[in-house]
Amino acid sequence: MFFLLAQLPVYSPPVLVHDGDTVTIRGTKVRLACIDAPEYGQTRGEDAKLALQRLIGNRIPQVTRLATDRHRRTVAILTLDKRNLNVEMVRQGQAFVYRQYLSTCPSLVRAQLLEAERQARNQKLGVWQDDPPDYPWKFRRAK
Repeated sequence: MFFLLAQLPVYSPPVLVHDGDTVTIRGTKVRLACIDAPEYGQTRGEDAKLALQRLIGNRIPQVTRLATDRHRRTVAILTLDKRNLNVEMVRQGQAFVYRQYLSTCPSLVRAQLLEAERQARNQKLGVWQDDPPDYPWKFRRAK
């Protein structure tokens, strides 16, 4: 039996993880606010993507929109089971606090992010295993 591929239904998961700080949720591209994870092709980039996939699993996180960026992505805080995924990525050493945009986050979240990064750095988790760390903003500029 033959059929055209165009006739097959297209399955799109409710959440698609692009990298450690960008997802698409039900068709809307979302950038995790106030953090910056290693890029695809960068040291630890695949680790960050996998970490965010594990955190989300097959669930749909709550999106608290803070802004829209220049790429027309929703910039947001994602939560699952009352857990802030932005903070969790930093806590696990899978992302850095993005200080350039830190002022856009609520003050409580800013404090949580900075404390999570301090702990991850002290424990040499994830991106903090590298000396010096391979910062994504420097990686992007070098391209």
